[in-house]
This record gives sequence, C-alpha cells and structure tokens, in this order.
Amino acid sequence: MKKRLLFPLLMLLLTSCGFSRHIGNENLKPEMVTQIQKGKTTQQDILSLFGPPQTTRKQTIPKSDGAAQVNLPVHLTAVETWSYWSHNTEGTAVVVPFYAQTTTKSSNYILTVFFDESGTVIDYQTMQNNY
Repeated sequence: MKKRLLFPLLMLLLTSCGFSRHIGNENLKPEMVTQIQKGKTTQQDILSLFGPPQTTRKQTIPKSDGAAQVNLPVHLTAVETWSYWSHNTEGTAVVVPFYAQTTTKSSNYILTVFFDESGTVIDYQTMQNNY
C-alpha cells in the first residue's frame, strides 16, 4: 500500500508547468508588416491584414499658402494614424519541496501606420522589445 502512494506523492511534490499569455492584436506579426508598401497600400489593405486598429488619430493639415515648403516629419503631415500592438508572455515554473524556480520571456510589438488624405500609406514604424 505504501508503495502505491509513493509515486503519486512524488508527482505532487515535483511539479512543473508552463504558461503563455497574449494580449493585443493576434493578427500582428512582424513578417506580415513586410507586405506594407509606402505609396501603394491602402487603409482597406491594412484592415485586411491586421483588422481594426487599436488606436486611431486624425489631424487636419493646414493648406499651403504658397510660402516656402518645409520638410516636416511624417507624423506631422499624416492625415490619419493607426496603431496596433501585441504583448506576449511565456513562462515555466518548477516546484520541488523548499525550492521553486520560474522563468518568463516577454515581448512587445508595436506598428504605427501613417496615411495621407487619400487613405494611402505614406510611412509606417515598428518597435519591438524583448525582455
């Protein structure tokens, strides 16, 4: 009888588990961003690739009065900006009597797309952090 209980008891004492958690846009993958073409990709194309944006921003650009043109950064000249983000966390845990160890890996990926007045991509930026 004692031998029958020994194995399940040992299994309870030595426990290992893993977990994975995803927050944000599940369609957002770095390899998909390569399909964006400046001056060609439209808002509808972006919606097909990534779905609805998590944040949007619209701004009115003043009309030129004929004065000298100044080259402004794209985020100041875009009529509309869409942002997507994704956060992944993976980890494992090992627990034995009087000892526990956990490891986690996390990554963030952010895509910001800038559109002109016709709804065409004029630029995009990505940022990825792994920790």
